[in-house]
Amino acid sequence: MSEEVKIKRTLLGKIFLWLFIAFCIWFIYFTLDEGVFLFSEMNNGVSIEMFSTELSIVLVITVVLFILGAAIGFLAWLTRPTADQESRDHFWS
Repeated sequence: MSEEVKIKRTLLGKIFLWLFIAFCIWFIYFTLDEGVFLFSEMNNGVSIEMFSTELSIVLVITVVLFILGAAIGFLAWLTRPTADQESRDHFWS
């Protein structure tokens, strides 16, 4: 019977993975706080010009944050454990 060896993520990979998870949670909060709840201000007498300005700023920030999150996610994916890495670790130990 062959033993299955669990391949562990490197320290850099763990950092990028947790950074990506924290970023996703913060991004969801930002989207709810600045995007969805922004519509409730329309009933409070905020002018349409002010509302459209805030909405456009939120959309620009959302796109920038999405690109940043995609970059962090890509780095987390690049630092994932692979079978090749595991075989190199056994070679040097």
